[in-house]
Amino acid sequence: MTEMRIGIILCAVLVVVSCSTAPRGSFDSTQADKDIAKLLKAAAQVERAWEWEGAVPEVALVARHGKQIAPRLLKLLDHGPDASTFDDLHVDQQVQLVLCTLFGEQPRHARTIYFVRTFEKENQQVKKFWEDRVSQYHSQGD
Repeated sequence: MTEMRIGIILCAVLVVVSCSTAPRGSFDSTQADKDIAKLLKAAAQVERAWEWEGAVPEVALVARHGKQIAPRLLKLLDHGPDASTFDDLHVDQQVQLVLCTLFGEQPRHARTIYFVRTFEKENQQVKKFWEDRVSQYHSQGD
């Protein structure tokens, strides 16, 4: 279990580093990267799903960077084609809670956040929801 969490943190660091090479907006990208790393570390230490554990404090820390950070968060939900939405559930749920905060969405099982008591196919729709929502924001500024 510990090895899996270390692997999650290492993968997250790689994503954060790769995101830091993206074009910089009007926000502090360096601080955003640090805050995302804190979120991922805290989320990897969560023992239970969001429904029972709640949001880690780092959700609010990352959310303070605003919607422009959403594409970086979306990249964190990218997993291999054979990956299950249950593989990194605790980390993904915390990332999705940040997205809910940014876009004023309620955390809803199998709509805006992965749920432990649902089918894989239903959870996969969550990623599509966030891709569409972030795309809408970028195209319309809403």
